[in-house]
This record gives sequence, structure tokens and C-alpha cells, in this order.
Amino acid sequence: MVKPKNRGNGTKKAGAGAGFLTGKQTAAALAIAILFFATFFLDTWTGVQCLRCGYEIVNAQMRHEKFIDLQKKLVIEQSRLRSPVLLAKKAKIDFGLVTPEPSQIIVIP
Repeated sequence: MVKPKNRGNGTKKAGAGAGFLTGKQTAAALAIAILFFATFFLDTWTGVQCLRCGYEIVNAQMRHEKFIDLQKKLVIEQSRLRSPVLLAKKAKIDFGLVTPEPSQIIVIP
């Protein structure tokens, strides 16, 4: 047996059935979607900034270690250059200076 189709009496409006949102529901759904996407983009941006800051910190630590090594080398070189033996040798070789004879020394009172 075939059922006859219900043609209705035309009292329902087109599009007013289940599955459609009202104006307030549409606005609320749109606001939630905008809030979700804004949160997603903000979270992504802060993650990228955190990663970038991490790289900058690592680079700064590497530069700091290089400066510490350079400082150690400079302290060693400074102490070597201040050594009396090296100074006497440089004075003799580079400038032709010699240790004065006792008769050449004049004590100023």
C-alpha cells in the first residue's frame, strides 16, 4: 500500500524547520567562532614568540661563553706581557737598552 504524500496546508514558512538558527543563535555562534580563531591565532603567535626568545637566549649564552674565553685569554696575555723577564728581553732586543752600570745610576734624594 502506498502512502499519500502530505502536502500540508501551507502554514509552515520555508526554512523555519529544524536545523536552522535564529538571528540570536547565529550571532552567538559567530561570536564563539571569532573567539575561537582569535584564541588560536594568539596562542600560535605567543608560541612563535617564545621560540624566538629561546633562540635569542641560546645565542646570548654562546656569545657570553665566547667573551668569557676571550677574557681568560686576555688575562693570561696581560700577565705574560707584564713579566719582568719578557720586558727586559723586549727592551734589549727591540730598543737596544741594557742594564745600567753601577756608575751610571744616580740616586735623587
